[in-house]
Amino acid sequence: MHHALLLIQFAIPALVYFAVSVAMRHTLSAEDIKWLLPNYMFMAGPHIALGLAAVAFSRLRRNLAANLVAANVALICFAAWLVSQVPPRETGLAWVLYLPLACLVLALAWLIRVRRSKRPRAASASTR
Repeated sequence: MHHALLLIQFAIPALVYFAVSVAMRHTLSAEDIKWLLPNYMFMAGPHIALGLAAVAFSRLRRNLAANLVAANVALICFAAWLVSQVPPRETGLAWVLYLPLACLVLALAWLIRVRRSKRPRAASASTR
């Protein structure tokens, strides 16, 4: 079950690519299929980096799913902003902001986890 969830997390950048293509042009074309791999590699860059880091450093494996969720939230929010607020002629340039934003979101998720882990645990109820 865990591996299936990870595969879904890694598939979301491809789904976002197709969703943005349809939202911008109201159709899916052969050009979209042609450019799927390079665009997927760009959109899934943070996902791939997280996966490689989890393979290299076993301590990162336990948080991989949470980190992938954070990366997907950043990607989906960025794509929604792009489709709703950026003029179609400017979208290519706007994608330059995605990787720094994804890194910022992942750093924020890491800081939240570190802060929570340093918080003192609530004392368990005392027994009589």
